[in-house]
Amino acid sequence: MELAEIRKNIDRIDSQMLDLLLERLDCSEAVAEIKKNSGTSALNARREQEILEEIAQRSGDRAYYTVKLFRSILELSRERMTCRMDGDFRDSGIGSEVASVREEQTNIVLIGMPGCGKTTIASILGRMTGRQVIETDDLVEQDAGCSISEIFAAEGEEGFRKRETQAVIRACGSSGAVIATGGGTVTRTENYLPLHRSGIIYQLERDTGLLAREGRPLSLAADLDEMYRARRHMYLAFRDRAADNNGTPEDAAVQIWEDFVETAKRFRF
Repeated sequence: MELAEIRKNIDRIDSQMLDLLLERLDCSEAVAEIKKNSGTSALNARREQEILEEIAQRSGDRAYYTVKLFRSILELSRERMTCRMDGDFRDSGIGSEVASVREEQTNIVLIGMPGCGKTTIASILGRMTGRQVIETDDLVEQDAGCSISEIFAAEGEEGFRKRETQAVIRACGSSGAVIATGGGTVTRTENYLPLHRSGIIYQLERDTGLLAREGRPLSLAADLDEMYRARRHMYLAFRDRAADNNGTPEDAAVQIWEDFVETAKRFRF
């Protein structure tokens, strides 16, 4: 097939996609009217999760791309519903005030491989900004009354992951905080929505040869290169932004904070 013919097909597909998106937004407006009359929230997290899981299942090895696309579509549909239900105030006089409040209340969320520096950088960000620092691993240990290694020994990874999800939900109940997650948080899709709703998600990128292993049950005997290959698409799907941590943690913290200040006011409404 010639390049010109391929481009012609792309133009045709784009036109069809636009028509379908506009039709979907029309449906969102219709749903908004029903929800407004019944006093129902625009957000239906369970339905959104079911949609994303079905999309991933149908997409095979291209699930990363389709899930990322449909997350954006779902967010746009929800935004359209909210505007129909509550009004669109972004262009009003209070728009800038709301943006400032959003910056103060939005969390900074750190994800990344075990040992990539999340705890260290969260601590630095806390000192730099005066924000509360929350580590989901600490919440898990507080709830269980024992160490993560002991949880793994007694309950296995599945038991730990269930506790971790509860810790994520608890952490996301805070605002204006720095939240450091566990390295495997991205392996459970149900952790995405609370993190995404509460803040801007930064993936810390660090060469696997520099990753710390001490005190990390799954890292001690693991092939970290293989672990990263298995999880890479998960980190990409969760993250909003990326931050390099192959230099000093102070440099990474400054990079995150400067980006956050620039991004938080305009990132989402």
